[in-house]
Amino acid sequence: MLHVEAVISRIKEKQEFRNLDNSVVENIISIQLKRKKYNLEKKKDLKELVKNVRAVLRKKISAFEDFNESSFLLLKNKKYTELLKLHKSTSERLSIYKEIYSKIFNITGKPKIILDLACGLNPLSAVYLGFSGFEYYAYDISSEAVDLVNRFFKNEGINGQAFVADVLSAGEFPKSDICFIFKALDILEPAKGHKFAEKLITSVNAKYIIASFPKKTLSGRKMNFPRRAWLEKMCSRLNFKFEVLDFENEIFYIVKKV
Repeated sequence: MLHVEAVISRIKEKQEFRNLDNSVVENIISIQLKRKKYNLEKKKDLKELVKNVRAVLRKKISAFEDFNESSFLLLKNKKYTELLKLHKSTSERLSIYKEIYSKIFNITGKPKIILDLACGLNPLSAVYLGFSGFEYYAYDISSEAVDLVNRFFKNEGINGQAFVADVLSAGEFPKSDICFIFKALDILEPAKGHKFAEKLITSVNAKYIIASFPKKTLSGRKMNFPRRAWLEKMCSRLNFKFEVLDFENEIFYIVKKV
């Protein structure tokens, strides 16, 4: 019988996945095995499983367009704008980060503890928050991003820490005043429906959840209906209040849980 460790090794033969923590890959394998029965002794089934897991992982890490050793040189020189350009979503927000945070905090107040899930390089945008004296906890499946974020925290004297973890299976997170889940819920959802998204939103111990969504499809076409009706219905059902901030490429839901 082929063991999971062997499947993980097969998946990580591709350079793009070699730096992922084994637990992240194993979790995606587990989800795929629950969705469909694979006979791993059959080459065809094994090949299909490997292909499907890699496809899911690519969706999770595809936002990084150019991430290499030169990134750490940029960090050392505090060229944060250049670093934020390396990530598609943070690059799109560069011209509006100050406005985004200003409008969010006008609603939520200035947080003392920030949680950032599936963070990518977004924690580097802390230079645009407009205040200091906060704690910052971040989670992502990319070990390179986590390493860079931790170095950034040290660079700027921020009381924060980033962790390598798949939000799907990370368990409990630190209590926070505000939780960012930027452009992640669509990608994180392992199956049809929104059970995972609801479980995550309800389980995170934060007063406010700030969830954002792209307004364009993967092919680059503008969505006719960029608002997420499922999220609005969920908030109504759970008696969560929410407000919407609408920008050119991204829509933000400020969900108040308590």
